[in-house]
Amino acid sequence: MHHLQPSSATGATTLPAPQAARTAVAPQLLVIGAQDVPDKVQLVLRSLIRLLDGHEGLRLQHAEALADCNVVFVGGASVPRLPGRCVTISLVDAGSAPATGLSVVPPLRLSNVHAVLHLAARLLAETPAADAPSDDGLAALFQALSHHLLSRERRVTVLPLLDGRQIIVDFAAERLHTPLSTDELLAGHYRLGEPRRASQDERERVAQATASRLRDLVWRAAQRLGETDARPPALHGRVRLQRWPDAIALSRPGMPRLCAQLTRRALDAQQAAADTDMAPAAVQWFLYAALALGIAAPSDEDAPTAPPSRPGPAPTPSEPRSLLGRLRERLKLW
Repeated sequence: MHHLQPSSATGATTLPAPQAARTAVAPQLLVIGAQDVPDKVQLVLRSLIRLLDGHEGLRLQHAEALADCNVVFVGGASVPRLPGRCVTISLVDAGSAPATGLSVVPPLRLSNVHAVLHLAARLLAETPAADAPSDDGLAALFQALSHHLLSRERRVTVLPLLDGRQIIVDFAAERLHTPLSTDELLAGHYRLGEPRRASQDERERVAQATASRLRDLVWRAAQRLGETDARPPALHGRVRLQRWPDAIALSRPGMPRLCAQLTRRALDAQQAAADTDMAPAAVQWFLYAALALGIAAPSDEDAPTAPPSRPGPAPTPSEPRSLLGRLRERLKLW
């Protein structure tokens, strides 16, 4: 699968760069297409793209040719081959088996499409800081792993450390190999270098029995970061858990209650923290890990107010309704 390249030109991320290394970026144009999506859903998607263009900084445009797109909504279970620097957003049924990457649960509505496009925009626009300070090593590692997971990377990738050691990650098999212990990884006393594709020898190493589960490291990193002063990623809108997370994510106090709340209804990070009496930062780190691992998805509950439109005379009963008007009424877009 060919997605965002692990290089300085394309190593984007949804997680803001740590502390002073954070870089301001201008809103990026999202050119959006669809593959293996029913015609009716594509019609709704095009309408939502027009409605959301210009709303809260989003710049959106629809394209028929996938070669012109940097965001593609994908239906079905297959993982398509797309142009480089292209983010996929999978349409998944509630309760289905988790798959890493951005996803949205149909039907498409203003709020869930709005939220997932904000995540896609940050994924394309922001660049990870390879020179993050050593005490931010864990945040930089979480940033790199979540970036590759959200962009549905499938290749074996090497995350080199500036001291000569390395972390080899097989994103398709969700396994990693490194000479560092879990405690050393969580301590974060290292600096990441530039990610690169693995050699044949490195691919064989990550296939060995000594490799660890990638999911376990992502959950543990989110937990550790939630206990520190590390600034969590900004999350837009409400999120709902599609499945209960791995057992390792439930091992901390308050997490079972948080997960129970998030499976019953969609909440934003502040609401979830208030309902469970947990620290907002810990909740945000958890939600971001859940999104990256395919456990959670942006929700269409409590849709935001529609973008303002130009005032005009209300149609009389004798006037034919526009296509957009019929879509709004029939599909209840908000």
